[in-house]
Amino acid sequence: MQQKQRFFRTNATALSVVFFLALTSLRAQSFYGLNISNFQGVHGMYINPSSIADSRYKLHVNLTALGTSFYNDYLSLELPFTLTQLIRGTVPASAKNSSGQIQWDDSWMVEQLNGKPKNVAYNLEWRGPSAMVSLSKRLAVGAGLRTRLGINLNNVDEQLARTLRRGIDTTYQQALSGDNSFNLNMNSFQEISGTMALVLINKKSRYLKVGGTVKALFGIGSLYLNNKGLELDVRNLDSLRINRMDMELGYSNSAFIQNLSKGILSSSLPKPDMNGFGIGYDLGATMEWRPEFTEAMQGKNRYLLRLGVSLLDMGGIKYKKNVTSYSVSRSTPLLFNEDSAFSAAFQQGVEQGLDWMKGYAQRNLNYKEQQNSFRVNMPSTLSVQLDYNLFRSFYLGMLWNQSFVSRSSVNFRRPSGIVVMPRFESRLFEISVPVSLNNDYTDAGLGAFLRLGPVFFGTDNLFTSFKKTGFNGFNFYFGMSSGIGKSKKKRKDRKD
Repeated sequence: MQQKQRFFRTNATALSVVFFLALTSLRAQSFYGLNISNFQGVHGMYINPSSIADSRYKLHVNLTALGTSFYNDYLSLELPFTLTQLIRGTVPASAKNSSGQIQWDDSWMVEQLNGKPKNVAYNLEWRGPSAMVSLSKRLAVGAGLRTRLGINLNNVDEQLARTLRRGIDTTYQQALSGDNSFNLNMNSFQEISGTMALVLINKKSRYLKVGGTVKALFGIGSLYLNNKGLELDVRNLDSLRINRMDMELGYSNSAFIQNLSKGILSSSLPKPDMNGFGIGYDLGATMEWRPEFTEAMQGKNRYLLRLGVSLLDMGGIKYKKNVTSYSVSRSTPLLFNEDSAFSAAFQQGVEQGLDWMKGYAQRNLNYKEQQNSFRVNMPSTLSVQLDYNLFRSFYLGMLWNQSFVSRSSVNFRRPSGIVVMPRFESRLFEISVPVSLNNDYTDAGLGAFLRLGPVFFGTDNLFTSFKKTGFNGFNFYFGMSSGIGKSKKKRKDRKD
């Protein structure tokens, strides 16, 4: 009986499974430090495709780059020791077991209880081999390979979040949730892209360049769960009553979900057997104001003010292979009892568990099979980049990303945010300090970026990633890129 109760605590519903997939993975748009830099090279085409025209490089190649970020507003990891103590090996004995190893304690995971819905966002981006080349003073082209993964769990009722974490426990609750709605999206895809950028105007103080990127999108996997209304009551440790339910569930292939349970990286690496395909595109323009000012004040990039505007990640992926999609609803109470079949299904694997859920829905709920395909739109975003040349190699940059995708939609979504970045840059050395408002303008952050020759690394939020004992997220990125610079002669403005 005790074993059965322990199993039910972690498998009470399918939602608890996917919730923990999101919360127990490796802990926003990343690469902030690269997004404004004049030495971004091929990386510029990911934030504004026009940026590679009139680049500081004749040829620039990215060998590899990885960025990842995690954020949640429900659980905070509060450690009884600091990172410094962990690195130095001076963790207090009270946090160790008899063998001298750190002994995990569930009390270190502290709930942030304020009565508000809870949210989780995880993003992973791997930039594979890519290159850009300046074909002339006006024209540049680029090509790249990129893999991305996004997990978003939004608007989860606080009481339901507590249940999903703890399991059903009649000692601290009776009603699991009232009339709440939430949605879960998991998407992973690979893109192969081609970029072209062209300088249109280069006359004295006026300067304009435009660019576009076309992308072939290969869907690795997708899952969505859209809950329009759910009311549950605890009966005992082995059962609960479903008072009302209205949900939609769809996934491209169970293998993708199974890989997620094994690890984030294994689920997002390119696979030979892709399950979806689509076309995407980016569009961008960059304007510069190049007034006359003294040689002592002038930076090598000639502009005093640079403004870039881009539309990113337009398009989507259609999944038609190995698709499961259905809706379930119920308006009268239904008693759900855990049985051995339920336990055995999830113990055998995610695919067997999902099959059990589908069969249960067909027998007990208003089950409706959906079409055998679905479309996932890309995380469409408006991006605005602003850069001001303070003095020679000192700049003040600003980046604003506004998502076009709502939290309630069943699509890949990148949270909105704004960041201001003072920086110093040169060919071999660059440092900036991004000050940001992330995760739909709810999470303030102070980051750091450092480039030493071909190597760069940074974080968009030092406080989240490296504060002493408490963590509610994680963010970092790093990579290696190198290029052949242009002539050191000053670039002259064209007269025509």
